[in-house]
Amino acid sequence: MGGGTLKLFHVSDVHFGAEDPAAIAWFSECVADEKPDAVIMTGDLTMRATKDEFQQGGDWLRSLGVPVTLEVGNHDIPYYWDPFRRLFAPYQRYAAVEQMIEKPLELPGVTVVPLKTTARAQWR
Repeated sequence: MGGGTLKLFHVSDVHFGAEDPAAIAWFSECVADEKPDAVIMTGDLTMRATKDEFQQGGDWLRSLGVPVTLEVGNHDIPYYWDPFRRLFAPYQRYAAVEQMIEKPLELPGVTVVPLKTTARAQWR
């Protein structure tokens, strides 16, 4: 934290499984160049909530080399074609990023507290 100013980077909707490699590379370069104190990821790390997508997304977030807090998005829980898993085990596939999920991020002078607002099901 240089000069008493806290630098946070925010990212969302990267959708691993359908990600834009150029956008992922650009964000990684920005983190390397700017050296933020932390990254806040607010949902949709994955496209279809598969284990492979979580592994790829988790590997990418860890590669940034800064503290990360991750909040889930609607794409990060199983789709409606798997209603049992969506309702009763929606976060089962999160093993690759479990340490980052909904973890308060404590930095000098600020605490970022992610709050889960993703619904397992919406009756319309």
